[in-house]
Amino acid sequence: MRRLLAIAMGFCFNSVNAQIYTPGAGVTDIDGNFYETIIIGSQEWMKENLNTHHYSNGDSISYVSDGNDWANVSVGAFVWYNNDVNNASAYGSLYNGYSVLDSRGLCPEGWHIPSNAEWIQLANVLGGESVAGDKMKVDGTAYWSSSNSGTNESGFTGLPAGARAGSLLNGMFGDLGSRANFWTSETSGLPLMVVRRLVQNSAELLYANAIDATPSIDPTIGYSCRCINDEAISDVGNPENRLNNTVAYPNPTTGNIRLDLGQTAENITLNVLNVHGALIHTEELNNVQTHQLTLPEISGIYFIQLMDAEGRIETQKVVRE
Repeated sequence: MRRLLAIAMGFCFNSVNAQIYTPGAGVTDIDGNFYETIIIGSQEWMKENLNTHHYSNGDSISYVSDGNDWANVSVGAFVWYNNDVNNASAYGSLYNGYSVLDSRGLCPEGWHIPSNAEWIQLANVLGGESVAGDKMKVDGTAYWSSSNSGTNESGFTGLPAGARAGSLLNGMFGDLGSRANFWTSETSGLPLMVVRRLVQNSAELLYANAIDATPSIDPTIGYSCRCINDEAISDVGNPENRLNNTVAYPNPTTGNIRLDLGQTAENITLNVLNVHGALIHTEELNNVQTHQLTLPEISGIYFIQLMDAEGRIETQKVVRE
């Protein structure tokens, strides 16, 4: 179900790029930690790094302090930077890739680890990946080094929580104050994943491999996590940033979904994401008003995301029986 964001909540306008953001309602994880959230475009993001110690079903995530043990673990694990709990209040916890991909889920109910497509969508709202990084980093040098170019115009409040190395460097800690690394749900199958990165002296939203979206990151490494709301936000303060309401039926479905876009579509990107936010299908729609889509055979919740060439977004939640 799509939610309408009330104008009365009080929008914040960025005078540089004319984008709108506003505080969200916040969300609480299974451990009782409350996280402030931010509405950017049609997405609601945590504006703080995740710090849960349990999966969403209540099962514990292993805390692994020893570097050699960390480097060799092949199940979900978390740690505080430098094994210092005092770092958790500002930077949250560092999680290995196995915990991110665990089917029990790291994020609170109704939230998920964002796909790379969702990071790109965020960057596009902020003017593109080449400039989004500065707008996502907290400003000043209280957390970032003296060469920080961040402005935090988006309210994302990216902090340089550093990382814990994996099997190649035996669990060493590093990069506190200079890099913020965030897991995505993208993978070509273990052991390689996609990670997005903010760097102190760069305006860009980068990939951790510094090249592209090719899954290339070892899941034994420890990085930060942000969660994104499963539901799209209809920005009533800026209706030109919305597509017309698409009808998806039948819903629930036994596999086949018919999309009625309400008008002839041109240059529409259709993405299908699973409940964890991983992109499982993408295609381009041109000169069509209706479209037939077949979901995977696995039962569960899926998200159908439609985005036009101007970055306008609509997301439909569907249930595959």
